[in-house]
Amino acid sequence: MSRDSSRPIMVTFFRKDRSILNPIWIRHYAKLDNAIARLSRYAYSEGSPGDLFELSHAVTGMWLGAVRVRVRGLEAEWAWDSPVAEAGKAIARSRRVPARSEL
Repeated sequence: MSRDSSRPIMVTFFRKDRSILNPIWIRHYAKLDNAIARLSRYAYSEGSPGDLFELSHAVTGMWLGAVRVRVRGLEAEWAWDSPVAEAGKAIARSRRVPARSEL
């Protein structure tokens, strides 16, 4: 599938073979909610420990998150939970434009 703007969320499934992650399939979704729901369902039913599902934006290439299958469940890491994202939020708060009542 090409980089279709109507389905910008891309999920890549990697299966761990020894110490190498091999890409198995790539699927495109219109919404992040749908992508997370589908990959969670697939990870629980078909995944094995060591498998990795990576979410990214197909047009910009931005990494959105990763879900790894572990022996005791799923482990997720998201772009908006990273320390870099928290630093960006702090910078944005410090650059806040004061309201008229504060001037």
